[in-house]
Amino acid sequence: MDRGSGSQILHLPSYVCWRRTNYFVELLLFYSRVHCCWIVSSEKGQLIITKAFSPTFAIHADMIVSLLICGAEAAGFLLRQIFQPLPPPATATSASTSPLPPSSAASATATTTNITNTTSALLAPSLIETEPESVGMSSERLERLGHWLNEQVTSGRVAGCSVGVLRRNRICYAATSGCADIDAASPFDTDTIVRIYSMTKPIVSVAVMMLLEEGHFMLDDPVSDFAPCFDVKKMRVAVAGTKCPELATQPAQIPITWRHLLTHTAGLTYGFLADKYGIGSHYYTSPPVDFSRNHRHQRKMGKKDQEGRGEESLRPRFVTLPEMVERLANAPLLFEPGTAWQYSHATDVLGHLVSVVSGLPLDQFLRERIFVPLGMTRTGFAVPEEARKHFAACYKINPVAATTSPPKADKNGGAAAATPPAIGGGFMEGLARTPRGFTRVRNEDNFLGPIATPSGGGGLVSTLADYLTFCKCLMSGGAPLLSPLSVEYMLQNQLQDGRDLSDLGVKSFGNLSMKGFGFGFGFAVVLEPSQCTNVRSRGEANWGGIASTCFWLDPRNDLACVFLTQLMPSSSYDFRQQLRSLVNAAVVAAG
Repeated sequence: MDRGSGSQILHLPSYVCWRRTNYFVELLLFYSRVHCCWIVSSEKGQLIITKAFSPTFAIHADMIVSLLICGAEAAGFLLRQIFQPLPPPATATSASTSPLPPSSAASATATTTNITNTTSALLAPSLIETEPESVGMSSERLERLGHWLNEQVTSGRVAGCSVGVLRRNRICYAATSGCADIDAASPFDTDTIVRIYSMTKPIVSVAVMMLLEEGHFMLDDPVSDFAPCFDVKKMRVAVAGTKCPELATQPAQIPITWRHLLTHTAGLTYGFLADKYGIGSHYYTSPPVDFSRNHRHQRKMGKKDQEGRGEESLRPRFVTLPEMVERLANAPLLFEPGTAWQYSHATDVLGHLVSVVSGLPLDQFLRERIFVPLGMTRTGFAVPEEARKHFAACYKINPVAATTSPPKADKNGGAAAATPPAIGGGFMEGLARTPRGFTRVRNEDNFLGPIATPSGGGGLVSTLADYLTFCKCLMSGGAPLLSPLSVEYMLQNQLQDGRDLSDLGVKSFGNLSMKGFGFGFGFAVVLEPSQCTNVRSRGEANWGGIASTCFWLDPRNDLACVFLTQLMPSSSYDFRQQLRSLVNAAVVAAG
């Protein structure tokens, strides 16, 4: 492609249906309204596409022909690729630090493309390290993942998504579909930065295990050695049969240990989770116990005196991480530590403890000790200025607006507001529905730094490439971060007496039954596959985030998978079960 002119000539196969050309032009004009105008013409078996200005985007010929051949179903893949920015020029530095192999230079500079086949998914060749068959996977069956990804977008379930599969610690499949940001018409790519929320927890749990290996503490030591606010003499436990605001409490008998925090058995909770005592909604709201955003101290701005003094000492400031942890410690515990399980701020406390023990701010520890050694260059608590164009928007389903019934007349008999017309079908219908079907979650500022209270339980952003790299580290035994013995220990059930979560009263979590699941250090782990609602392997570890992201590690079959999207809450659709079935079905040889 001539990058100066932004034009590309495609040599088309004879079986292209030219009746679709006009429809294709309409799609381009509709989707490129934010960026530019396109000129499309045909001449002697060629399709000439010229970008009128801003010629900084790669045009992928195979996806254009895929649309002409397959029609509306392939439109999403085409449009998403058209707006994919060209990769920056390779440098010696970036090549040496990249955790994954760079894409082929030839594909970026080719001026013509001959089409030999089309695919149902937008593959990510820069990530894929090996052919599926070489690691006991079926290419044909993995293609179902591409169809499934596209279905999530075309059906209006998500704006965009991506998936990557590891087998024998090699990436054998990676694909993306849809938009990262609907308003900006930006593609959901392997470099798209997403809020991984609770998929932060396994990373911080690894940080804790690194400090354990260095001998700073033992797992059953009380955390009050490093956080005096959790001294057992100060802690109170809710009395059964009472409820806020008349909650009765009694002195705690068991100190909170590192093991309790790693397994969510410390007696803490989240403010947004219902509990039988009402502790989360009562004690975690005023002042707020919330590590997901920067909170200011609740006090009024001071006034200057006549000499202009005094403003600095009275100006509101952000609540720090140690202060937020102290707020958490002031609330009663739901139960004596170690006697039950409750999803909670426990990993936020661990993030604070990592900082105290190491002497480094949490973000600095993770960056220097985990992200840099692994090459996770796009993972952190804040999205840097130069990377914000890659930051995905977060959405939630609008249950009223997502209906597909025709608009009705208003109460005065007038016509209802017109719905933007859908051009063609498939993906474009999804786009036309988008302004009504999704509500944007305006939380970008929580990730645009500086971050005063970095959340070890849910504050990180990452990319498909980066999180696959983290999974590769664990699947290879933890090098260069941990000993294989530590990783194996993390992935074992750590609940008291080997019980599963349902034995501790956790019948379901999100939309998944907890029967047959235990809990390790940062992960749910499969104890008895026959009790699970889907095909799983004993010893599998998994977790996800509230924006519908998820991952799992299957050591027995040497298999791992990462799925990223940005849809809240994670219970909106059962992505995880469907995805797991497709990935498992692609395994055709023993690990």
